[in-house]
Amino acid sequence: MGSIKWKMASLYMILVVTVLVGCGTLILFNLRSNAYEDAFKELEYTAERIVDVLSTENLTRGQEPQEIFGEILTALMLESMNTDVMAIGGKAVYLLDEEGQLLYSREGELTDAVLASRAVIDVRMGSSMQELYIHTAYDGQEKVADYALRFELAQSGKAYIILIRQSVGTIQESLKNAAYTIFISTLLGIVIAGVLGYFLAVNISGPILRLTRKTQELASGNLQIAETENADLKTEGDELAHLEHHFDHMAHELSGMILELQQMEQMQKDFVANVSHELRTPITTVKSYVETLLDMEAEDPQLVKRFLSVVSQESDRMAMLIADLLELSKLDSHQIELVKEPVELGELLRDNLQRCEWEAKKRSQCVRWIADGEDGDKAERMNGLPALPEEFWVPGEKRKIEQVFRNLLTNAMKYSPDGAMIEAGIYEEQGEVRVVIRDNGVGISAEDQKYIFDRFYRVDKARSRSMGGTGLGLSIAKEMMELHGGRIWVKSELGRGSQFWLAFPKEG
Repeated sequence: MGSIKWKMASLYMILVVTVLVGCGTLILFNLRSNAYEDAFKELEYTAERIVDVLSTENLTRGQEPQEIFGEILTALMLESMNTDVMAIGGKAVYLLDEEGQLLYSREGELTDAVLASRAVIDVRMGSSMQELYIHTAYDGQEKVADYALRFELAQSGKAYIILIRQSVGTIQESLKNAAYTIFISTLLGIVIAGVLGYFLAVNISGPILRLTRKTQELASGNLQIAETENADLKTEGDELAHLEHHFDHMAHELSGMILELQQMEQMQKDFVANVSHELRTPITTVKSYVETLLDMEAEDPQLVKRFLSVVSQESDRMAMLIADLLELSKLDSHQIELVKEPVELGELLRDNLQRCEWEAKKRSQCVRWIADGEDGDKAERMNGLPALPEEFWVPGEKRKIEQVFRNLLTNAMKYSPDGAMIEAGIYEEQGEVRVVIRDNGVGISAEDQKYIFDRFYRVDKARSRSMGGTGLGLSIAKEMMELHGGRIWVKSELGRGSQFWLAFPKEG
């Protein structure tokens, strides 16, 4: 009985049984009352009819009513055979004097015990009958109903009592049959109600039990609850079904949030581990070189200079790493607020290309402008960096955008061989201003392209570290583009170079 299903079914059955038994009892009580009321009216009519006939009879001198009472009853019985009202048939009619002594009976002499009736006593005391007097007569063998009427004859001035006794066996048999029918109907109704109550309880308690099970799963830490289990209830079903669907949706969202928090926690752990690793390498290098310098006995200016050069490079590398980490920290904590103003991207990109020319010449690399940014392979490459025929204005912070350009251009030169071609272009498409920067360097595999914007991810870790990279440049570039409402993506093939695209929303 601990289950809500059985509690609901039990309460439903108690309610149904109470209603059915109550209604059956009320119906049976009304049938009994109506049956005895009809019997009372019938006996009352019979007694009054006898009195009317006696009152109209002319009694001769010395003649008593009991002398013609039998003839009157016979006449009334014949009369009733031709009418709808059976006035005499099935009844015993007695004529009594005012003291209750028997004057006439078709059955002959009767004992006082047989004639004993509360109805006779009441009318002798002047009361009029309002209901039948039901009792057991004839030595307790039969249940009968008595009706008595006291009247006076004008002819003689004497008072008499008519007692009519009728067996109630027929009435009791009818009530018994009615009670049996009500009992069977009630029993059948209880069985049907029990079946319907069970299915109703299952239908109502089902979603509640499922919700209980799911809350227990949530409490135990199991967040993998399928939202699609009741997906068809979005527009169908009752309130409990909708509640279950919303609970599933909430559990699904909670599961996603927990998973996201777990991923963020793991990213944070990885980030700390990567930072520790990245800082440990230059610190170890600096420490070992300094200790070597301290332990050197002979003075070798060239060796000291070379060692100090290494220490300087590693210090610069640590400074770059710390600067990038601070930048990412500000981005993650939303401490960076853009001071947006109209920025002309074409001139900004051209200026950054010009600044890269001197560094590129050290490795015989060539910096070129792509005339058509979309179709680089067929683009007309122009010597020098001519002014653009149109302007490309976007809302943003110039210094942050320039940081992204410089990052991509530096990477392009860093990961391209001597004599390589570094190209850049700008164009409009689909309501965006797009910038493309490409090289014909080592390229990036399809597998690595999935993680290229992750923090501290390097395609070639040894080569990237030797070039002074921190592994954070592309992550910062991605964060900066998202901060401007833009996008960044890459297309690359191993051995054929890489193409990076930047998409900025146009100024509205």
